[in-house]
Amino acid sequence: MRCLQRNLRPFYYALYDSQTALKDDAGNETGEYEVLYKTPVKARGNISAAKGDATVQPFGNDIQYDLAIVMDTPNTPIDEHAVLYIDNTPDQSPDYEVRKVARSLNTVAIAISRLP
Repeated sequence: MRCLQRNLRPFYYALYDSQTALKDDAGNETGEYEVLYKTPVKARGNISAAKGDATVQPFGNDIQYDLAIVMDTPNTPIDEHAVLYIDNTPDQSPDYEVRKVARSLNTVAIAISRLP
């Protein structure tokens, strides 16, 4: 299935970069980490409506996700560690995280869920 141009919506994704240990006021590590992401990149994809019950479940029964994005660029670097800006802009915090990526010969389907 190819993506029609009229169905494509713009969104931004940020790939995982690294994590740094958080320190308290005395300079001691707290055991918590801050995850850092690369600069957000603009992309376009067919973003589904809210998830409902369907007979076809491309990600299986165990994955909990809110929306799915279908793109006709299967070599996109988006992976399970990326965050997305769909309703928010890159100067705000990300609003979705990638749960699962399913690549095929011509397309890629990405299951995403809203961040708390």
